Amino acid sequence: MANMKTYKIRIVALVMIALAPALGMAQGSKNIWEGVYGQVGLIGYAGLIPVATNGTTTTPMGTSFSTFSTANHSNGFAANIGAGYNFAINERYLLGVGAAFYPGSSRSSSTTSTNALSTTNDTYSAANVFGVL
Repeated sequence: MANMKTYKIRIVALVMIALAPALGMAQGSKNIWEGVYGQVGLIGYAGLIPVATNGTTTTPMGTSFSTFSTANHSNGFAANIGAGYNFAINERYLLGVGAAFYPGSSRSSSTTSTNALSTTNDTYSAANVFGVL
């Protein structure tokens, strides 16, 4: 128990030391939100909504068939890690740039494509999503 408590105190101290320069920069700037930021989201919820479009399937002999597609939503819990920087334009406005990473994968969901020749069922999932803000 004592080792775990010491470990937690060290982590908090390291985070405070790492953030100290950014806090000093923010106090000297025009806007308190200017500067480096980081985020860690341990409990969140994500909804993946794919776009299923209808189209045409053409055989090698030139015969065409209308194809109808559907895809179910894949919803579930998500976590994220992000970082960025906000630039103060003036006292009221910021311009920010950042990136976020969502590790892990969503639950699998189904897709279906149907035409006059056949029906195809499949599954999809999203894994390790990365976004630039």
